[in-house]
Amino acid sequence: MNRLSKKQLQLYAGLKSKKNRTETGLFLIEGERQLRQVVEHGMLQLEAVITDEAFFSTGFAYELEEMGRRKYRNQGNKSWHYYTVSNREMQRLSDTKTPQGVLAVAKQPSDHNAISLLEKAKNASNAPIIVALDGVSDPGNVGTIYRTAVWFGVSAMLCGSGTADLYNPKVVRSTAGATGVLPSAESDLPEILPVAASMGYRVLLLDLQPEAKPLGTFMKMNSEAEPCILVAGNEANGISEQLRQQFEAVYISGNQNLVESLNAAVSMGIVLQRFANG
Repeated sequence: MNRLSKKQLQLYAGLKSKKNRTETGLFLIEGERQLRQVVEHGMLQLEAVITDEAFFSTGFAYELEEMGRRKYRNQGNKSWHYYTVSNREMQRLSDTKTPQGVLAVAKQPSDHNAISLLEKAKNASNAPIIVALDGVSDPGNVGTIYRTAVWFGVSAMLCGSGTADLYNPKVVRSTAGATGVLPSAESDLPEILPVAASMGYRVLLLDLQPEAKPLGTFMKMNSEAEPCILVAGNEANGISEQLRQQFEAVYISGNQNLVESLNAAVSMGIVLQRFANG
């Protein structure tokens, strides 16, 4: 087990910045449960696994290595390097107040083109569901929506302007190890969604605008499965006006006299469950 060099420490600690993540194509995954899940789904390539001295004694690094060998034995060489650091160095690398003692450096999946994602989803399924985020800025919401989308078999995710970076450490934690499973692309939604509509996708905004239909009513009126893009809006301002003027909206009925609105991630979870079960 090698010690992390000062140069590596500086490089990896810098991955808490989006600028550095973009320049290097790397990001951090922190925590034992997250890493187990990432190795289990096998969709990401790890560059390094780093433990502090106390966590190293648990033997998890060797257990993870054996998991990797079993998972990747028929997929070519996907081995990674192992390093130990001091507690102080782990504090510098970690994005949390109380580090768990283990993290990994992973390579970001190759960039996807939004059009190619839409085409691939339609070719793979008669009625794909795609999630689009219109300025969803809270990393916890973005990660939870991503995790929920993976659970319900969503085909892809489109991230519009103002949406939190998918490789932000808080987003990665909120996906609970699902990062890398869902194909995604950063997109100009006012530009790409009309193109999607011309391809046969029905675009639905999750929004409380006056013209919106209750979700239950919409589901009864539209029993046939069709390609669909579900759009969640900014936590404070909802869907952007430019999209509101172009596409229909649905909302989840509830006690609006006492609660202004539902959390963006909760709303998306409810809608995805309805679409998954008809």
